[in-house]
Amino acid sequence: MTPPLGATGTVVDHRTLIAPARLAAVAGARDSLPTMPVSPDTIARMAARLLGAPMAVWSLVDGDAEEPLGTYGVPERWFGPGPLPLTRLVGATVVSANRPLIVADAAGTLPGHPLIRDHGIRALLAVPVRDRTGTPLGSLTVLGTRPHPWTDADLRMLTELESLRQSAERPDHSAEAALHRVEQFRACHRRVDAAMRAGVATTRAVPEMLAAVGATLGWPAAELFLVDEAAGELWSAGSWSAATPAPDGLFDHRPVRGRGATGRAWEDGVPVWIPRLTEIIARGTAYERDRARICLGHGISTVVAVPVRDSHDVVGVLTCYAGAAENDEDLLVVLLEGVAAQIGAFVTLRRAESLSRELARVQNDFVSLVSHEIRTPLAAITAHVGILAEDSADFDPDSRVLIEAMARNVGELHTIVGTLLDLAGLESGHLPLAAQPVDLTTLVTTAAGQAGSSTAGQDAVVSGGGGASGEPARLFVAVSGVVSGTGVVSGAVAGMVSDSASGAVSGVASGAVSGVASGAVSGVESGAVSGAVSGAGETGRLAVATPDTRAGRLVVAAGPDMVVVGDERRLRQVIDQLLANAIRYNRPGGSVRLTLTGDRDAVELQVSDEGIGIPAAERDRVFDRFFRGGAVRHQGVEGSGLGLSIVRTIVRLHNGTITFHDNQPAGTRVVVRIPRGPASQ
Repeated sequence: MTPPLGATGTVVDHRTLIAPARLAAVAGARDSLPTMPVSPDTIARMAARLLGAPMAVWSLVDGDAEEPLGTYGVPERWFGPGPLPLTRLVGATVVSANRPLIVADAAGTLPGHPLIRDHGIRALLAVPVRDRTGTPLGSLTVLGTRPHPWTDADLRMLTELESLRQSAERPDHSAEAALHRVEQFRACHRRVDAAMRAGVATTRAVPEMLAAVGATLGWPAAELFLVDEAAGELWSAGSWSAATPAPDGLFDHRPVRGRGATGRAWEDGVPVWIPRLTEIIARGTAYERDRARICLGHGISTVVAVPVRDSHDVVGVLTCYAGAAENDEDLLVVLLEGVAAQIGAFVTLRRAESLSRELARVQNDFVSLVSHEIRTPLAAITAHVGILAEDSADFDPDSRVLIEAMARNVGELHTIVGTLLDLAGLESGHLPLAAQPVDLTTLVTTAAGQAGSSTAGQDAVVSGGGGASGEPARLFVAVSGVVSGTGVVSGAVAGMVSDSASGAVSGVASGAVSGVASGAVSGVESGAVSGAVSGAGETGRLAVATPDTRAGRLVVAAGPDMVVVGDERRLRQVIDQLLANAIRYNRPGGSVRLTLTGDRDAVELQVSDEGIGIPAAERDRVFDRFFRGGAVRHQGVEGSGLGLSIVRTIVRLHNGTITFHDNQPAGTRVVVRIPRGPASQ
């Protein structure tokens, strides 16, 4: 096949376009259109459908104009009646070079072209329309509004479809037969797709796929071989035969790499067509002669083998057997390559699923090892470190620092092992939920109130960062409450200030706060309450002014009646983990907001920060065990990568959902939605 043009090769040669012999051939082709058994519209329609493109155009190019005579999916307003200027389409370029034109992304290669500027075309593939002498007359072009990486198979398919027009003068009307074969393969694609979507194992899906191929071809047998990379050989994944029982010795053999149709397709990565097996008897290898005798003994005279690929590598071979010679070999190979591509996608998906299951098993084995085999020596280490810590006064300062570091690290290991055991117990069902009505408003406000003295609070102090003078950052908390009919905010916590790097909390105003106008809240450092809270049954907010711009602010807004049926301890675990993450990864001085809203069916918790955020490409992996995002690793933030795994598990056990979104202008917004009904047991 002549090498195609790239987008940079779009040059129009007017001398070629106005050549008298070519113009005469164009006129003859136009005159013969009414007698064509396959119309240009039909060719355009088949081109678009088989290549998965939304539009296609079949056109002839005169000396100064291009006339679209067959279209599919193209709005009428684009072209209007009659010929078009040569600049409107790409037929003049294709005719000038007498070669195909491939444009995977027109936006970067054909700027200003009318197809892009006026109609939003982003990708196109065009092949020459020729007469029987090879003179270029026009082009067959498929177009798309999105970038598309055209393949060699796409190019061959389009070229074969264009050749149907040249069959108009054949007395056997092979064009109609070829078009019928193409329509049959469309039905075959649908049947193969249905077998793939059935969700069954490969061994059950393959015979159905092969039956679809055999019925489409009208051939008596087909077999699919897959590559066993470990053993370095092909094995039969399934077969189909029109005869019952299956022909003896035809199936389940071990192909030899580089020998026979199947072995050569595996070795070379290209389709292999053997039209007459009798020729193999005379000149083939011993293995090939034996296979040919078996096939001929069952009335098989023709074999075609097509490689099955994933994105790059050969993962198998589709081998089909015929009882008679076939016409239009090139077209059949192209159509079979389309089926092989479907099967390749199916095989790749199934292998990925199998690998995922194997990885999950290995991971579970690792969890079991860590959880059970490490606990015993860890307990002994903890005991000895504890003894050393009790007697640390007897050691010099350097030794005490080492003992404190050992105690701290042993404690972290205990936490990781405990989390792994917890996660394994929840996922296996050995740790069932204790379902009861839970007021999430109380749960959230309590968690926020304890943030300063809990692990989350310690992380908040570190995350907030100190100033140039080394003064520790302060985390101000403003918690909304539900205002009762008497104007009393119940269960609200406001103005919590962390004054020390160790996370100690001073100046916490907690309990019920009465009064609806203004005034100071005792125990809140430099925190006058702003904004009146009034009105019976409304949701109020206590906002604590922040005198230090380096400090962070934690704001909780919760409405009334935020009650779900669930496990209170586990839901609190979810809130604590999300709050800890928001504070840990927040920017210095940034706000963290917890918002509770609800409807009749569910309660929704949103936790947002103004920190480093989570790239969209990593959001599907944040729940994987031990996964830690690139931004987190680069900033040196410590962690085990288990927190969000256990959060998702708990949310799912409550029949809920958890999703991550971008916060505006920066940071992350986590949305947890919990149904009000009973959780899973």
